[in-house]
Amino acid sequence: MEKQIEVLRTAYEYLNKLTKGTLEAAEYFHSGQEYKGFQSVSLIADGILWLVEAIELTRLVQKEQITTEGILAKINEINNAMLKKDIVLVADLLEFEVVPILQMWQSGVQKSIPLALI
Repeated sequence: MEKQIEVLRTAYEYLNKLTKGTLEAAEYFHSGQEYKGFQSVSLIADGILWLVEAIELTRLVQKEQITTEGILAKINEINNAMLKKDIVLVADLLEFEVVPILQMWQSGVQKSIPLALI
Protein backbone atom coordinates (compact mmCIF):
# COMPACT_ATOMS: atom_id res chain seq x y z
CA MET A 1 0.00 0.00 0.00
CA GLU A 2 2.88 2.42 0.74
CA LYS A 3 4.26 1.88 -2.75
CA GLN A 4 0.86 2.65 -4.27
CA ILE A 5 0.61 5.87 -2.27
CA GLU A 6 4.11 6.80 -3.44
CA VAL A 7 3.06 6.15 -7.05
CA LEU A 8 0.05 8.41 -6.55
CA ARG A 9 2.23 11.13 -5.01
CA THR A 10 4.58 10.94 -7.99
CA ALA A 11 1.60 11.00 -10.35
CA TYR A 12 0.23 14.09 -8.58
CA GLU A 13 3.51 15.94 -9.01
CA TYR A 14 3.78 14.82 -12.61
CA LEU A 15 0.22 15.89 -13.39
CA ASN A 16 1.12 19.47 -12.44
CA LYS A 17 3.94 19.45 -14.98
CA LEU A 18 2.00 17.59 -17.66
CA THR A 19 -1.00 19.92 -17.45
CA LYS A 20 1.28 22.94 -17.78
CA GLY A 21 3.16 21.30 -20.66
CA THR A 22 -0.07 20.43 -22.45
CA LEU A 23 -1.25 24.03 -22.25
CA GLU A 24 2.16 25.19 -23.51
CA ALA A 25 1.94 22.77 -26.44
CA ALA A 26 -1.49 24.14 -27.36
CA GLU A 27 -0.02 27.64 -27.23
CA TYR A 28 2.85 26.57 -29.51
CA PHE A 29 0.30 25.50 -32.11
CA HIS A 30 -1.77 28.67 -31.66
CA SER A 31 1.32 30.86 -32.08
CA GLY A 32 2.65 29.13 -35.21
CA GLN A 33 5.41 27.17 -33.49
CA GLU A 34 4.23 23.84 -34.85
CA TYR A 35 7.65 22.19 -34.58
CA LYS A 36 7.76 22.75 -30.82
CA GLY A 37 4.13 21.67 -30.57
CA PHE A 38 4.73 18.41 -32.40
CA GLN A 39 7.73 17.67 -30.19
CA SER A 40 5.61 18.27 -27.11
CA VAL A 41 2.74 16.04 -28.25
CA SER A 42 4.98 12.97 -28.27
CA LEU A 43 6.09 13.66 -24.70
CA ILE A 44 2.50 14.36 -23.63
CA ALA A 45 1.31 11.04 -25.08
CA ASP A 46 4.09 9.18 -23.26
CA GLY A 47 3.21 10.95 -20.03
CA ILE A 48 -0.47 10.11 -20.38
CA LEU A 49 0.31 6.45 -20.99
CA TRP A 50 2.47 6.38 -17.84
CA LEU A 51 -0.32 8.02 -15.86
CA VAL A 52 -2.88 5.50 -17.12
CA GLU A 53 -0.60 2.71 -15.87
CA ALA A 54 -0.13 4.47 -12.52
CA ILE A 55 -3.86 4.98 -12.10
CA GLU A 56 -4.60 1.35 -12.96
CA LEU A 57 -1.91 0.10 -10.55
CA THR A 58 -3.27 2.15 -7.66
CA ARG A 59 -6.97 1.27 -7.90
CA LEU A 60 -6.98 -0.29 -4.41
CA VAL A 61 -5.93 2.94 -2.65
CA GLN A 62 -8.04 5.41 -4.63
CA LYS A 63 -10.72 7.10 -2.52
CA GLU A 64 -12.82 7.62 -5.65
CA GLN A 65 -12.23 5.57 -8.77
CA ILE A 66 -10.31 7.63 -11.33
CA THR A 67 -11.56 6.90 -14.81
CA THR A 68 -9.10 6.61 -17.66
CA GLU A 69 -11.77 5.72 -20.18
CA GLY A 70 -11.66 7.86 -23.26
CA ILE A 71 -8.15 9.26 -23.01
CA LEU A 72 -6.68 6.87 -25.57
CA ALA A 73 -9.41 7.94 -27.99
CA LYS A 74 -8.32 11.56 -27.45
CA ILE A 75 -4.71 10.62 -28.21
CA ASN A 76 -5.90 8.94 -31.42
CA GLU A 77 -7.90 12.06 -32.35
CA ILE A 78 -4.80 14.19 -31.82
CA ASN A 79 -2.73 11.80 -33.92
CA ASN A 80 -5.29 11.90 -36.74
CA ALA A 81 -5.43 15.70 -36.61
CA MET A 82 -1.63 15.82 -36.77
CA LEU A 83 -1.61 13.52 -39.80
CA LYS A 84 -4.08 15.88 -41.50
CA LYS A 85 -1.94 18.85 -40.40
CA ASP A 86 -5.01 20.34 -38.70
CA ILE A 87 -3.03 22.42 -36.23
CA VAL A 88 -6.07 24.25 -34.86
CA LEU A 89 -7.78 20.96 -34.02
CA VAL A 90 -4.63 19.61 -32.34
CA ALA A 91 -4.40 22.73 -30.18
CA ASP A 92 -8.10 22.63 -29.32
CA LEU A 93 -8.00 18.93 -28.41
CA LEU A 94 -5.02 19.53 -26.13
CA GLU A 95 -6.50 22.58 -24.45
CA PHE A 96 -10.20 21.69 -24.25
CA GLU A 97 -10.22 17.88 -24.15
CA VAL A 98 -6.94 16.65 -22.64
CA VAL A 99 -6.31 19.34 -20.01
CA PRO A 100 -9.74 18.88 -18.34
CA ILE A 101 -9.09 15.13 -18.13
CA LEU A 102 -5.69 15.75 -16.56
CA GLN A 103 -7.27 18.15 -14.07
CA MET A 104 -9.92 15.57 -13.20
CA TRP A 105 -7.18 12.97 -12.65
CA GLN A 106 -5.25 15.38 -10.48
CA SER A 107 -8.29 15.97 -8.30
CA GLY A 108 -8.88 12.23 -7.94
CA VAL A 109 -5.24 11.53 -7.15
CA GLN A 110 -5.13 14.35 -4.61
CA LYS A 111 -8.16 12.93 -2.78
CA SER A 112 -6.38 9.58 -2.50
CA ILE A 113 -3.12 10.84 -1.00
CA PRO A 114 -2.93 11.49 2.75
CA LEU A 115 -2.57 15.26 3.24
CA ALA A 116 0.77 14.88 4.99
CA LEU A 117 2.30 13.48 1.80
CA ILE A 118 1.23 16.20 -0.65
